[in-house]
Formats: sequence, structure tokens, C-alpha cells
Amino acid sequence: MAIDDGSGIKEVYLYYSTDDGVNWIKIQMSHAGDSLYEAIIPKLNEGVNVQYYVQAYDNALNEAKSEIMSYTVKSELEVILYGIIALVILIGVPVTLGVLIYRRRKKRKLSKHQSNVGNT
Repeated sequence: MAIDDGSGIKEVYLYYSTDDGVNWIKIQMSHAGDSLYEAIIPKLNEGVNVQYYVQAYDNALNEAKSEIMSYTVKSELEVILYGIIALVILIGVPVTLGVLIYRRRKKRKLSKHQSNVGNT
């Protein structure tokens, strides 16, 4: 997000490095509506550590720069597996709790019924 209420945003760039900041590749970011800008870092090999930051200029040529952030490229299989695990957790936990609650209620009803039968 880039905002400048004064002169307005002129340009926004994404810089990224795959060699611990020795070399930086510059990509001009596209205006994506409102105060949002976007850019795509090309597909990189699994295990590559990517450092990146954003630099913006307004029409008065003032400059703002984000802190340097980073991530490590995951394999497609790893991303798919994390997605499957998340899905199993999102679906499995409520289903398991539902089954346990159902069994507990059924057990209570059965023991109440047996109590009532024994009292008659």
C-alpha cells in the first residue's frame, strides 16, 4: 500500500535479491486500485532465500523505503501438502468433536434409560 495525500504517488518499485543482498533486481510495481500496488517475483527454485523491499516515490520526488523482508521458496508439493493438512484439520477437528459429543450424549441417554428401567 502506498499513500501520498500531498503530490501523489509517482512510482513504486519492488527490489528482490537471491544472493543475500549482493545484487538487487528492480521491478516496477503496477497500480492495482486504491492505494495498492503489485509486482510478481519470477518463479525461483525450491530452497532459494529471497530478500525483498519496496521503494516508492511521490510526484515531488520524495522517497519512502520499506524494511527488508524475506522468505524461502517452498516446493509445489510442500505447498500442496500444507494445504491438505490444513484442510484435514479444518474438517477433521469439527467432525471428531461432533462424533465425541454424539457418543457422550448417546451414552448419557442409555445410562439414564437403564437407571429408569432399574427403578421400575
